[in-house]
This record gives sequence, structure tokens and C-alpha cells, in this order.
Amino acid sequence: MKIRKLLFGKHGRRLFRLPGMPSVPGVLLAFCLCLLMCTGVAGMAVRAAGTSDGGDIPRVTFTNGANHNPDLYVAKEVTLADAAYPAPDTAFRFTLKLDGKLVSGLQYRLFGADGAEVLNENAVPFATDRNGGFYLKAGQKAKFEYVGTGTSYEVTEESAEHFTQVTPAGGAAASGTVLPDGSSVKFVNRYVPDKPDDPDDPDDPDPETTKLTVSKYISFPERFKLPQDTPEFGFTLRIDGKPYAGQSFTVVDNEYGEPKENGSAGTTDKNGHFTIPGGYTAVFEEVPAGVDYYVKEDETEGWRVVGSDVREGSTRQPLMEISYTNATASFAVTKTVRGASGVVGGSAGTEADTFTFILLDGQKKAWKDAEYYLYTTAGEQVTDEKGNAVKGMTDDKGRFTLTAGQAAVFTGIAPGTSYSVKEQASEGYVQAVPKSTAGYEDRTVRPSVEILPFINEPEDQEEKALTVTKLVEYKTGEAPKEEETFTFVLTRKQEDDGSYVPVAGSLYSVTVGGATRTYRTDSEGKFQIRANETARFAQLSAGAAYCVEETEPGAEYRIEESKRVQEGVLTDKLAFTFTNTYISTSADLAIRKTDKNGKVLAGAGFALYADKEKNVTVAEGVTGKDGLFTVQDIKAGTYYLEETKAPAGYVRMSGMAELSIRRDDSTMKLVVSAKIGSKTYTNGDESGKVTVTEHRPDENVEEGENSEGAEISGKNDVVTVTVENSPYTTSDPTEKPTEPQTEPQSGTESESETESESETESESETESESESESQTEPLSESESEPQTEPQSEPQTEPQTGSETDPKPDTFSLTVTKRLEDVSGNALAAVGRTYYVALFDNEERSKRVSEVKALQFDYSSMASVTFGNLSPGKTYYMGETD
Repeated sequence: MKIRKLLFGKHGRRLFRLPGMPSVPGVLLAFCLCLLMCTGVAGMAVRAAGTSDGGDIPRVTFTNGANHNPDLYVAKEVTLADAAYPAPDTAFRFTLKLDGKLVSGLQYRLFGADGAEVLNENAVPFATDRNGGFYLKAGQKAKFEYVGTGTSYEVTEESAEHFTQVTPAGGAAASGTVLPDGSSVKFVNRYVPDKPDDPDDPDDPDPETTKLTVSKYISFPERFKLPQDTPEFGFTLRIDGKPYAGQSFTVVDNEYGEPKENGSAGTTDKNGHFTIPGGYTAVFEEVPAGVDYYVKEDETEGWRVVGSDVREGSTRQPLMEISYTNATASFAVTKTVRGASGVVGGSAGTEADTFTFILLDGQKKAWKDAEYYLYTTAGEQVTDEKGNAVKGMTDDKGRFTLTAGQAAVFTGIAPGTSYSVKEQASEGYVQAVPKSTAGYEDRTVRPSVEILPFINEPEDQEEKALTVTKLVEYKTGEAPKEEETFTFVLTRKQEDDGSYVPVAGSLYSVTVGGATRTYRTDSEGKFQIRANETARFAQLSAGAAYCVEETEPGAEYRIEESKRVQEGVLTDKLAFTFTNTYISTSADLAIRKTDKNGKVLAGAGFALYADKEKNVTVAEGVTGKDGLFTVQDIKAGTYYLEETKAPAGYVRMSGMAELSIRRDDSTMKLVVSAKIGSKTYTNGDESGKVTVTEHRPDENVEEGENSEGAEISGKNDVVTVTVENSPYTTSDPTEKPTEPQTEPQSGTESESETESESETESESETESESESESQTEPLSESESEPQTEPQSEPQTEPQTGSETDPKPDTFSLTVTKRLEDVSGNALAAVGRTYYVALFDNEERSKRVSEVKALQFDYSSMASVTFGNLSPGKTYYMGETD
């Protein structure tokens, strides 16, 4: 009726009248409203409300909400190592990832050093290429609009000749999470000239000498001050093979080039040793040019060098710049509360508000005794009454606490280490960042220090509401690999007889990561939430009594019976919190390698990953003589299995197998499936490719329950997944099959089991598999006809160079690629791949090998090996597409 009154007159006539204007058809009105809404501020939430004020003139009010899609800025700056040599006009290439994926075709706006927008030719918008690439020149800034709060980003700059990346330190990528007010990253390069001096030019310096600098950069969270106990770092310098002893140097600030206060000069000792603080540079004047140099950094306890600790090469004119980057911080966790004013900071919370976090390792086990410095979110180090830095440590459950406006900077965790951080739900707050209540999962410590922001917003306290919050405690120090969903039943007490009836169809909302999702209870009053989520019922009757009961949780969760049911009367607010205990029930996973006939195969390499992107490696290994590679104590969840090396004479499994391991909630029995290629196998089907052997308690272990209520036994259940290989066949002359592995000796227990299992498998093989079995398979020695083995006799070892010297049939060649800057310093690349191959001629027109990939992932070196090469033949190596 309100809509009709807005668009129609008193008598239903479709019109819209403004003072002093003729009537406007209602269709046109609708178009105008649509136009107004569509031309509102992009990314804003727009709400329209209409009133008639008793006349024919409707009024429409538009309200703009907060922008939940903030922007990401990437800026580029260039500094000069020597003001006498201006930097050339260079376009620097960057790569952008959002939420771990390269973004293709993402439009962005470009701004120059003067702040004016730079327009592309023909007014075509700038956009990333198919590999997420874009370009910036010195002083320019790229603006990626509406990226979204809580979106993780990673920006990587490619190395450019004669430029050294100093920010982020060590050539690392810039990574983080987009905040509600937007985020920005800055890349700073230093131009290092490489120009020979002109001996005929009187303004040129002495052509026989150069200036040599050794700089120390520190990788630490941006805008955070270095810890008070940051030490000085020691170096040893050799010039032309000799210690550069008794030589004076000047210490200047890295950022501004200003001399260091209280100690701007120094002298090397008899061994060429000297020290400088972090963030400073040692400048040596008039160093011989064109000679070898060697610099080695001392090992400093608690600090790691990004890249190699040795730098060596030949001194060049007019400047030889050598830089080192050290790090002690691994990652930082910040806590802020966003108030109604929209300002992010600690002021919206109170000192009494303490927020609990949980740190987990790559296997989702509680990370205890992890050390961290306590900071404010403004970057100031927190100190005690005596002025000493405040340090903290996670407890045996991996927990640590922060108040609003505080940050924990974790130290001592090596790059490449996987971890996860989540926040425990707090009553009265909703999580705005990150986007999931699971927090930041499967992160990796990087050369640059990533800041993980946790931002909460206070709940709306004005309306009467019933809230249900779900928490999970990890009593055994382990967390589930994947979060479960928990089910509850909402009932209301009848006033007449006191019985409880289901509240069916009741609306409730769950707010996570700035987004609110709305659901309804089903006909039985059931609803579901995940761990750390809160269900909010805002449309229940005030003064009524309500009851919430949690149904039976998953197989690995326990709840106290006395706390399974909670009830109360809804007055201003009624809050229920349900806490479950997670008890991990692990299993052993055995990967069994066979051929099509069921013969076990040794020497197959496997890698098991926790995620499809292969960011977290669970285990790696090789099958033994029994054809088995076993991974012990894995949790329920989804895993990805890759064969990294085929047994000799066989073809490697292509792609990855997806393994799903679950426990039945009622029986606790394992339910396993394996998707290998296009087929899915489960335990209990006729293929026999997936089997589960239930545990049998050891005699010295008493069955029952431990103090935490977990069932105990002497042995895990064993899941066995069989992966078959086809024999090696190829027409590629550049690849030569090798002989298969010798089988285990006949009569062993493993062989008899294999024969019986292969009979079962052969009966259920498909027609296509039967055809593949008919291929000729290379025989091992144990399959050939028995021969009388001659007695071994001692032989005289042939003399060196005699005709009896054994000569290899084939050999292997390893190719290594190293990335470095103009100064010879190693550069760590991220997500870069180069392709190399071997050729038959110098023109590289005829390829005689497969193409291999040199992959760089936070590394400066990568290697590949070409095998089965012919002795005496000349090969030419080159990069290719």
C-alpha cells in the first residue's frame, strides 16, 4: 500500500507532481528513482524511504551507509645512491594477488607524482594483464577501487637492472589485509649507477677508486619501532683477497643519508671486521676499483639473514653498493575495535575488554611457548615500570590475549613456516575483520613481516535480542583441520501448561567479516552456526521464557551434559554461550603402490598436502619394499596426494588424488573416499582401493577414557589407499626408460597379501583398465626364468685408464638459475617461473629434451635436472616459452 500511495494519486491515477511542474507519469518516476540510486556513490549502501505528508507530494530520503569495499593503493618511489647520476625513466612491473589468486583484468586508476590522474590512450581504463601484472613509474600510484574489507593482498615487484629494492626490505613482497578505511603499500627502489669513469674528464673521480657501501636493513612491521634490544650487526670485509684492515668508514642513516649521532665514524680491525646498527650504512671512500670484494655477515642470535650471508664480486665505479636485510619478527597480530564513529582504534573498547587468540602450527596443533613483543597498534613498544620491553608467550593451548589497541609481534619463527591465528568470540562484539571466524588460516611466514588485523565492532545494544554463541576449546592442544557446523534447537515456554514448543520460522542473523547473513529456524526450531559465530534473534517476544539445546555434536566434540540445555527470560538481552571440547581422534594413512596386476612397487615418491594449492605439506616420503608409504596421526579432513616420483620403469600418476577422511558421528567409524583421476573410490565398495583397518588395543594399554574424555587405544585406525601405475611406454627418443625395481623376495607376507588383493581388484576392473593391462610390462629379475647364479670370484681392480673402466650409459645435467641485483646481491622472487630446455644446436632450433620449469617461491635460486643424457654428445641449454 505504501508503494501504491507513493506512485499513485488519491484516485489511483498514476502521476507524480512537483510544485510548479506538470504531472509526471509514474513510469518516469520509477526511472528517476532508479537513476538516483544508480548514480549514488559507488560502493555505498543506499536506502530509500517515502512519505506523503497527507498530500500528493511524496518525499524520498536516501541514506548512504559505510563503504564496505575500500581501496588498495600501490605507490612507487625511487631514490638515488649518488645524486650525480639521475635515474633513467623506468616502468617497473608489479604482480597483484587477491585472496591468494592472481587477478586478471582488474581495472585501476593511475595517478602521477603531482596527484593528477594519468589517462590511458583512447581513454581505455588501465587493467592488470592475465598474470596480474601492472606497471608504475617513479612517483606514480595505482588505485584499485572497491577491493573489499578483509581481502588479503600480495604485491610483488620484479627486479629491474641497476635498481635495488629497499622497501619492502630484501626485495620481498608486500602483503596484508585490506582494512575498512583502505590500505596502501609503498615500494622504494634505489638507483645504483654503473658508469665507467672518463679519465679525460676533470670532474670525474679517480678512475682507480670507487665508493663502497654496506647497508643494513631490518624487516619489521611497517610503522613499528624496532625493539629496544636490537643489536649491532658485524661484518668482515676483504678487498682483493686481503682483510680490509685499519680502514675508516662513515655511518649514515639509510633513509635520509644523515650521519649517525654519537658514533658516525669507525675503523675496521686487523681482520677487516666492523659493526653497524640496523637501519644504517657504512660508507668506505676510495676503495680500489676493478678488484674482488668479499663481505660476510656475522651470525646474530635471534636474527636471521634474508638471503645469503656472503656477498662477493668485483668492485665497480662509480659506486659499489652492498645491502643486507635481517629479520627477527615473523608476523604481527593487531587488535582494534571500531566504534560507532567509524574510527578504528583502541578508544572504542575499554581496558577491561580482553580478547583471546589462538595460535596453531601447520598441522593445526596448538603452538605453545611462541614468543612475542607487546606493542600498541600505533607502533610503540609497550614497556614496564622500569622501561623494559614487555614480552609475552603463548600458553600450552596456544592462547594469548590482547586489549583493544594492542599488537603482538611474534619473533623467531623461520620463513616458510605455516601457521594459523584465530580469535575467540567475545560477548558484545561482532568480528568485522577477517572475513571468516576461522581467522587467518594456513598462512606462511614471509621475508616481509605480515600484519594480521583483527577488528571488532560492538553489537547493537538498543534492541532486545537473544544471542547464542558457539566456542570450542582444544583440550589436547590440537584443533580440527576443518571447522564443523553445530546444531541447536530453540523452544519457547507455554504460559498455560509450562511446556516448551519449537520456535519455527524465526529469523536470526550471523555477522562475520562485515557481512550479515539472515536465516530462519526450521519447523522443529533447529538452527546452525559454526565455532566462534553468534546467532542473533531480534524478533522474539520480550518477557517470554526461551530454551536453547545443543544437539549431539560431531564425533570429535564433547559437551558437558549440564550445559547442553540453557534457558532464561528475554528482558533487555538474553545471551547463551555453548562451549565444546575438541578431542582429536587421529588415523594413520598408508599409501600403497602397485601395478595393474597388484604387484607392490618400491621407490614411488609421494607428497601429501593439506590444501589443493600445495601451500601446506603434511608429509613426504618414498614407498618401501612393501610398497607402502605411511603417514601417522592425521586428522579427519580433506587432503591432496601427489606422486612426485614414479618407480623405475613406470609412469607417474598425473594430477593429484583428493582424499576425504571423516568419522561417522554415531559409530565413530572412519568413512573414507579417494578421488583418483575421474573415479571416486570409498571404503566398503568392491574396488578394494580404499580400505580401513580398525585399531586393536595393545596389551599394555588399558582401554577406556582418559582425563579429557577421549577414547584411548594402543593403535590408530589405518586407512589404506592403493595407487596403481602403468608400465613406462614412450616414443620420445630423448627419454629412456629405466629398469623397474626388483620385487620383494618371494614367500614374504606382503607378497601373499598382494596376490590375494590383486585377484579381487582384477574382477572389478573396467574394460578400459583391462585393455591397459594387456600392455607389455617390463620384467624384473624376480619375474624372469630362474638361472643358476655363478659363484662370485675375487677380481683384480682394473687400473685407471684401462679399457676395462666402466663407462656410464647415460648421465644427468643440473641447471641452476640465480637471481641477483646489479650489486650481485641475491633477490628473492615470488611466483616467478622460467622455462629451460636442452637443444641439439647453438641456434636452439631443435629441442632434444622436455621443457622444465625453474620455479621461484621466496627464493633466489632454483634448479632442475635433465636425465638420460648421452655421454660424448654436446647439448645447448637455453630458456624457452
